Amino acid sequence: MKACRLLCYWCFGLILVPCFTFGQTDIRPSAFTYNDQGNTISSNVPLNEINIHAWRNFHRIFRTVAGDENWFYSDQGYRVAFLQKGYHYEAYFDDRGSYRYSLHHYAGKEIPREPGDLLKRKYPDYQLNVVTEITDGEKIVYLVRMVSPTTIKTISLCDGDIQLIGEENIGSGIETASLTSRQSYR
Repeated sequence: MKACRLLCYWCFGLILVPCFTFGQTDIRPSAFTYNDQGNTISSNVPLNEINIHAWRNFHRIFRTVAGDENWFYSDQGYRVAFLQKGYHYEAYFDDRGSYRYSLHHYAGKEIPREPGDLLKRKYPDYQLNVVTEITDGEKIVYLVRMVSPTTIKTISLCDGDIQLIGEENIGSGIETASLTSRQSYR
């Protein structure tokens, strides 16, 4: 009986010890967080290592950002994820701080009228699901995910030019019904 209990404790220890030690090891890169008058700024590098031109360009282009800014530095430059007027955005800057482009993600029902009407005329049997708006300050490209009962299409729309990027068949109507009822918008 004592041997059985000892074996149980030994097995229990074998399972829990790695869990405790793994939980204590921080495998994420260190993050730096700063609070400034209601805004929280997070970064994977210290704030003073963010390129001043990227910082200034970001705050000049996106003046109404209120809340959290998440800066990320990599070899390609800087990425800033933030909320503006309740919508998720990402802005990209090169390593010298020049603005490259920004992404704006939103539901298909919120697409501006002109591109939305154009897509609905071209694909009347599809519902607009998710839109990613890409802009470089001069030109806007819309990447739109459209859903029908049997197909998902990814469309690119720029200056009235519609291009099919990808198409995927999603099988029988039973699987599709739950997909379109939960994730698509009209």
